[in-house]
Amino acid sequence: MVERAPVNDFAHFCLGRSAELTGRRARARHHLVLAACLRPDRADYRAYRDRIRAA
Repeated sequence: MVERAPVNDFAHFCLGRSAELTGRRARARHHLVLAACLRPDRADYRAYRDRIRAA
């Protein structure tokens, strides 16, 4: 999905969450940071981004 719609914040968020849950932290961090940058108003995106950065 992110290849077809690279500015889809929810797609980046979901990809980041799935990467995190499967242990791919670097990939998760990348997509969660992108999601938070695309939608800085979303507190949940920022929370997951901050959590993965701290890990």
